[in-house]
Amino acid sequence: MVPAGKRKMGFVFQDYNLFPNMTIERNLTYASEDGKIASNILQLLETLQLKSLLSSYPSQLSGGQRQRIAIIRALCQQPELLLLDEPFSALDDDSIRELITEINYIQQNLQMMIIVVSHRKDVIFEMAKEVVHMKGTETVQGTTENTLSRSL
Repeated sequence: MVPAGKRKMGFVFQDYNLFPNMTIERNLTYASEDGKIASNILQLLETLQLKSLLSSYPSQLSGGQRQRIAIIRALCQQPELLLLDEPFSALDDDSIRELITEINYIQQNLQMMIIVVSHRKDVIFEMAKEVVHMKGTETVQGTTENTLSRSL
């Protein structure tokens, strides 16, 4: 069994879990193995127009900005798998569409498996190729269309 600290998995909580007493830059360096922000992360911050927020504190950011930074912080660990727990719960529909585009960009460019936990079917249809739908003790697994069109 691989110890938790050695697993190549990033996790983004529903409530972001950014350290409120640290700047965004410090949140990112804290999550990095070598205490530095990697060049690919700096490029991602630039692409997503978040680089100007490095000296800000989480309380100074919007919900969408905090969510994006939380995802980027998880990427600082160079994970092979990224788990997102209800990443859109505090966002409006426009912000959700933007974040979906950004997550798809991250997945395609980093060739990373991303698991999204969500109650929103519209989000699942837009993002997922495969779905595991769970209700109580029942589980249905398959393609997005086949799985979500069946009711449990």
